[in-house]
Amino acid sequence: MMDISVIERFKNGEGLKGICIKDSHMHIGRIYHLPFCSDTDTMTKDMKRFSITEGLISCILKYNEREPENDYVLQTVQKYAGILKGQIFFSPTVHGDPREMVEKYFKTGLFRGIKIHPEINGLPADHKGYYPLYEIAGFYGLPVLLHTWTLNNDILPVAKLAAEFPDTVFVMGHMGGKEQACFEACLDIVKKYDNVYADTALSWSYPGRLEYAVNKVSSEKILFGSDANWNSMPASLARVLYAKISCSQMEHILYRNYDRLYGA
Repeated sequence: MMDISVIERFKNGEGLKGICIKDSHMHIGRIYHLPFCSDTDTMTKDMKRFSITEGLISCILKYNEREPENDYVLQTVQKYAGILKGQIFFSPTVHGDPREMVEKYFKTGLFRGIKIHPEINGLPADHKGYYPLYEIAGFYGLPVLLHTWTLNNDILPVAKLAAEFPDTVFVMGHMGGKEQACFEACLDIVKKYDNVYADTALSWSYPGRLEYAVNKVSSEKILFGSDANWNSMPASLARVLYAKISCSQMEHILYRNYDRLYGA
């Protein structure tokens, strides 16, 4: 059970040894307009420093210099076995029918979920090209992490998808993004549908945002995500540890919900 001493140790720079934290939203590869992205070696060292015992990584095609991107993820999770697990990146215009691809990576035992980025893919989240993916994700029990940032492209469609694919878990990455209307719409959907969750990954840090979300949808519907290696891991973690929420609520966000969705 987490107690207040965890927060004090974090504040004092003493590390968080013995504490279980799991990161549901991470990346490998570089974004060219973000020069401070860490490499995977540095990222995994930071994970150990902050007691993040497991992280889920994906590699988005647009920002990847190696092809194919999911093989790059596979090589990485094999190299960093025990601390990194994979998410299968999918684009209907690039990969076509996802069934064979998902089965291929799922059978390795090293992938725990699926990642889609409607904005980069150029197709809204409810485009029919994604539907076979959502179906097979439900069949294999692989949560689908969606980049959510705009109302009509990738936020409001999740309500439709949650109803059409009740056996599939959807995680709304970035909790709808930086705009208040998008944030509120995301929380409304998370609250309404049992199979929809949100994560904390966001480079904007507004005061009271996490506390508001916990009060509206409960801590059992929110997962910790750092967005590393693109965003700051310690800053993302501090937003949870410094939040005015109970230790039990922190536990749900930092690892219990992850274990429930992705397996302990």
